[in-house]
Amino acid sequence: MKPIRSRSLLAGLITLSVIGSVAITLIFRQQIRSWLVVPVSYVVWYINLILETVPQPIFWVILVLGGFFLSIRTILKNLPQSDLPPEPTYSGLSASRYQYWLWYISTYQISPFSSENLARNLSRLVMDVLAYQEHLTISELEEMIRSGKLNLPEDIREFLITRRLVPPQPAPPLVLRWFDRLRRRRTRQRRPPSPESLEAHQKLERVIQFIEERLELQHGISL
Repeated sequence: MKPIRSRSLLAGLITLSVIGSVAITLIFRQQIRSWLVVPVSYVVWYINLILETVPQPIFWVILVLGGFFLSIRTILKNLPQSDLPPEPTYSGLSASRYQYWLWYISTYQISPFSSENLARNLSRLVMDVLAYQEHLTISELEEMIRSGKLNLPEDIREFLITRRLVPPQPAPPLVLRWFDRLRRRRTRQRRPPSPESLEAHQKLERVIQFIEERLELQHGISL
């Protein structure tokens, strides 16, 4: 008996909903027409006009490229994640400086953007240390570094001016980068070190060594 009552109750609710919808449509048909039907009709007409003016070959090329890029993104998302530490996030409490520097240094070779991000933050840290020790503002310190009035090693001065670990390199085409990323994630292989990455690693060690010297730290660090 209970299933029959439930089906009857459900059928009654559906019937009342349909009757209510029809009644509301009849009562407010002018408002619905002006607020919903007319704007939607204009949008459909405008989209159809655009599609008719675009040559069919171009339209199909756009569709194929869009499907290709969406497929690549889906494949990359479903691949196993790398073993690199996740980016620190705020979860009620401020993430520690150690977590941020661990993430910056662990991921700086992933892309040119990651390397530049590490270089900017590292140069800012060096500038803060020097400004505190020399009793200067950041603006005064920058002027002394550019003019060569502050006694600094030449490689450190160049780093603080350029804020880069290595000179900028031309990036490969986007499609090649995607295929390289797809291949490495499928085989779970890391990208082999390039001469630029080795140079960046040496510059990073040099900057950290300079910070230790300025702070008079006696322990070493192994990257």
